[in-house]
Parts: sequence; structure tokens; C-alpha cells
Amino acid sequence: MKLRLCTNIALKTPIIIGENMKPEIIEALALELTKSKLANKDTTASDWVKTYEASLSEVKGECDKGRTRLKPATAGRLSSSN
Repeated sequence: MKLRLCTNIALKTPIIIGENMKPEIIEALALELTKSKLANKDTTASDWVKTYEASLSEVKGECDKGRTRLKPATAGRLSSSN
């Protein structure tokens, strides 16, 4: 079965990665990133733990880039001067 890209889809709202991503999805992405980093290497359990923690931070960091920051009291967008 071949997959075909849908290039003619017009979105009314942009997709923001990480905006409402469930923690389980973030953890799964971190695990897959860990697996790819440690593929075909002789590793120990501590290597897996350290690499997973680093991968989790990377994924969370990427998700944070897409999040909209809101002011706590007014629920308005934060300006760059704050």
C-alpha cells in the first residue's frame, strides 16, 4: 500500500506542535528518540535512562517553542517586553 501526500488541504487554523500534546505522546516521542540514538550500540541500563531523560528534555523543549504564553491575570498574550 502506498501513501500519497495531500497537498491541497487548506487549514483554517494553523497546527501548533506541542500546544495541546498529551504527556503520553511526549513520552512516546522521547522513547522513540532514545531508541534511535542508542540503535546498534552496546549500552547499559544507565545509558538508556540518561539518554531517555535527555530525549525527554529535547522533546519538551520543542513542544514549548510552539506554546502560546498567556498572562495569568488577564489571559492575554505576553508581549516580548515582559
